[in-house]
Amino acid sequence: MGPGSSLALRLALEARLPVWVAGEPRPQGPGWVPLALAGVPGWALPPVQGGLF
Repeated sequence: MGPGSSLALRLALEARLPVWVAGEPRPQGPGWVPLALAGVPGWALPPVQGGLF
């Protein structure tokens, strides 16, 4: 992953957006789940929902 991809990933995580990363290896950190999109294997990190109040 290049520096542009790393920046995009960091910004998406800070904005609490869902993220999908293609291929291996599994990204570091908790919460990543395997998910294939259009037959391409990868890893998804669903957004963390904060408290309602």
